[in-house]
Amino acid sequence: MADYTKDLEQLVDILLMEFNKQFNGSMINPHVKSYWAKLKTRLEADVVSALEQKPMEDSTKELLNSTLGEKFTDQRFLAHTAMFMNQYERTKK
Repeated sequence: MADYTKDLEQLVDILLMEFNKQFNGSMINPHVKSYWAKLKTRLEADVVSALEQKPMEDSTKELLNSTLGEKFTDQRFLAHTAMFMNQYERTKK
C-alpha cells in the first residue's frame, strides 16, 4: 500500500488554513469550497462542525488527520483529492 502521509498532511493543512481564513472573515478559495462541499457529505457531523467552527484548535487537526487518513484507502477519494490538490496549487502560483 502506498504511503500518503505527506499528501494527507498537506490536505489537512490546506483545509485548516482556508477555513481559518473564512473564520476570520476572508473569502475561501473556490477550489477548497467545491472540494469541501463534496467531501463533507462523506464525513461525520462532528468532523464537519469542528472544521467549520473551530479550525485552529489542535483537536480539529487531530480529528481531520484520523478521519481523512481512513479515507485515503478509497481510490475514488484519492483521485478526487489529487485533482483538487492540482487545481489548488495552480491558483497559488
